[in-house]
Amino acid sequence: MPIYEYKCQKCEHQFEVLLKTTEKAKCPQCGAGKLTQQLSVFAVGGAGSGGGMDALPDACRSCNDPRGPGACGMR
Repeated sequence: MPIYEYKCQKCEHQFEVLLKTTEKAKCPQCGAGKLTQQLSVFAVGGAGSGGGMDALPDACRSCNDPRGPGACGMR
């Protein structure tokens, strides 16, 4: 099952959800079904990749920027 990222058009809440292709997502904050799918960022690691997933920073908690906290300037 793929993980999809959405932004609610009603309350602007951004979230990720694990869905089967036949399921419809709803906003976990307000329950609305009008969502905009966001561009997902992913990483692939393996032997010799220089650290794999452990080398990646945590995403920014304000905007989910994968470069890490403070990368986007939001606080």
